[in-house]
Amino acid sequence: MTLLELDGLSVAYPAGQRWARAVRGVSLSVAAGEVVGLAGESGCGKTSVAMSVLRLLPRTAKVTGRIRFGGTDLTGATWGELRAVRWAQAAVVFQGAQHALNPMHRIGTQIAEPALRHGLVTRSAAAAHAADLLQRVGLAPELARDHPHQLSGGQRQRALLATALSCSPRLLIADEPTSALDSVSQAAILGLLRELAAERGIGVLLVSHDLGALAAVCDRIAVMYAGRIVEQGSAEAVLGDPAHPYTEALTGAATVIGDPATRYAPRSLGGAPPDPLSTAPGCAFAPRCPHAGPDCGGEIPLRPAGPGRLVECVRVAS
Repeated sequence: MTLLELDGLSVAYPAGQRWARAVRGVSLSVAAGEVVGLAGESGCGKTSVAMSVLRLLPRTAKVTGRIRFGGTDLTGATWGELRAVRWAQAAVVFQGAQHALNPMHRIGTQIAEPALRHGLVTRSAAAAHAADLLQRVGLAPELARDHPHQLSGGQRQRALLATALSCSPRLLIADEPTSALDSVSQAAILGLLRELAAERGIGVLLVSHDLGALAAVCDRIAVMYAGRIVEQGSAEAVLGDPAHPYTEALTGAATVIGDPATRYAPRSLGGAPPDPLSTAPGCAFAPRCPHAGPDCGGEIPLRPAGPGRLVECVRVAS
């Protein structure tokens, strides 16, 4: 069952008298029990896509296209309709737990708050609810009495995940949830996300620039460049046999443990992403692409490149 469906999503931010286009016509879906990854360089539009789902972007942002969650169109949803969905049906795990958690309140209070706000638990049952969630994410229930600064980075990130699970949502949006963690804590958080999808049927949209993290837990991966999805398909196919030159460059730049060639001579990608104010036609990756040719100057739609796989490149036969 499809939980989330983005159709032609575009996001632009005001830049003086012009608009900076951060997301350009993204179409993507997340099913129940599925982990879908969004990959790409910083500034490619991943977070704008993720935050647009629950309308968490700045008020000045211009959002067009369609966002459907559980059959409901959230694009023009009222504040009351959004409030009913946020936390209760779809929740966000933000990148920086230190900033997402309130330093003035105890961990247990913050974990129970979403369920209290939505009337899912009583105040007398809130402490037990928080303790149960802490155990679910691998933390001692006693930590509910602590404040955020008393927890380690990995513990704070798990506590934030527990907060997101407070109302038993159907969809989790995780924005770089492991970027500031050590390898052990990172593996634990990723394992929890995979477990939630497999055992509880929660759909997960995982935003990350870490291809290793995405490979470990994702069923499907969508690669973004300059606000567009340039390749999507199964994690095995996209990372194991990339079809788009940009995906190929991303995978080539990743260090492989035990492989001296990637450790001592990592591949890099020259140039820089295009200016979001640019309106130049054709493939945005062409100026950095070693395979660019005359055909790259026109409109290039996503094309089928095998079962369940789409690639935005003229090298792929339509």
